[in-house]
Amino acid sequence: GLRSKCQNFDACQFAYFVSGPQANLTDVTPSSGNKGTVLTVTGEGFSQDQSQNFVFVGSHVCSLLTSSTTQLTCQINDDLSGGVYPIQVSVLGLGYAAGQLQFTVQVSISAIKPV
Repeated sequence: GLRSKCQNFDACQFAYFVSGPQANLTDVTPSSGNKGTVLTVTGEGFSQDQSQNFVFVGSHVCSLLTSSTTQLTCQINDDLSGGVYPIQVSVLGLGYAAGQLQFTVQVSISAIKPV
């Protein structure tokens, strides 16, 4: 509900609380890898309809491969640089899932020149 507290007309405060179904995140495997890695995100409350789920690694969309009510698999895009990124899942009609997961994009050195 919506609660308000006003001491005078210039100092009103509002608090809005939402209750209802929400997806939850419990795990991501692997927790680190290279560009192009396939992630498995587990939890509950996801949609079986793949078009209703959205997985983000940082601000980048992770391309969904499969989805069920408890598991999503997606492939990380090649445009991510090395670093630690939060994993977020949005389910259409429910909003963002609760839970905090992270994925580390590893970097590799393929050559050093001159030798």
